[in-house]
Amino acid sequence: MIIFQIILILGCILSEFHLQDSSSSSIFTFPKDNKPKSRFRIIGGNVVTPPNLYPFQVALNVRYSSSIALCGGSLISEQWVLTAAHCVDKFPLYIDVIIGAHNLTDTMEPARQTYRSTLHFIHSDWSDVALQNDIALIKLPENATLNENVGLIGLATGFGTFAGRSGTILGWGLTETGVTSNPLLQVTVDIMSNAVCRATDPAYYIIQNSHLCTSGVGIRGSCNGDSGGPLVVGNTLVGIVSFGPENCALGYPSVFTRVTSYSDWILQTMTTEASATMRTGASAKFTSNIFALSILILLICFK
Repeated sequence: MIIFQIILILGCILSEFHLQDSSSSSIFTFPKDNKPKSRFRIIGGNVVTPPNLYPFQVALNVRYSSSIALCGGSLISEQWVLTAAHCVDKFPLYIDVIIGAHNLTDTMEPARQTYRSTLHFIHSDWSDVALQNDIALIKLPENATLNENVGLIGLATGFGTFAGRSGTILGWGLTETGVTSNPLLQVTVDIMSNAVCRATDPAYYIIQNSHLCTSGVGIRGSCNGDSGGPLVVGNTLVGIVSFGPENCALGYPSVFTRVTSYSDWILQTMTTEASATMRTGASAKFTSNIFALSILILLICFK
């Protein structure tokens, strides 16, 4: 009763003022970007057959003020894509997320779904100098439609290193010919221990436990477009394409963000954002109810 009386008094006081429209919001503009990060490419790969064999594969057209950068990603839930931080850390205007694609030049592919996202989350400790914590999440504006051509990839868990296992890298980036691939490519690679990776060359001293390396023997791997794309073992995402040698043909290791090192960050980011959305919805509903009550009170005051 006391609360109602307070609301009634406030309503009557507010009747002395004109109602203001508070629904508008400021428009956020991104600063101009210089050049997008260099693209990674599939070296020594083959065309994925049949199309959509990997239904979780995502292509990202990252739009800047004067350019578009190509990256890869993995669909890990109906509304979330996992990719590399360096794909989205230069304030893109928006990101076109293409799911269910095989040939990127065929915009009429029946399985294709495209979503324009302006919401992404970069690991707070991402360092483009030390090349650490190269991981980001992109939230779709709505849920993707899952079907036989669009599906999810499970995330690696536990403490296994996957050293000695074979994995598959996927992407549409530059190939040995120096041009991007229209159809999705795949290449099978051997996963190395981090100790062996660090011993390959002095430049690899930066390799930490949160990295994962694949052997470049046989001129296979990722290199300076496939950034953010998946490294899979079986049906599990174990790595995110991060960086590699400047000259891919030399056969040096390719380096990935190790998914198991970021399980908590991935879950926390997705959960926190979902909670924030729920709170925003609840707040909007509460505000709507208060507004309706205030109108009723004003009518009472003016009787």
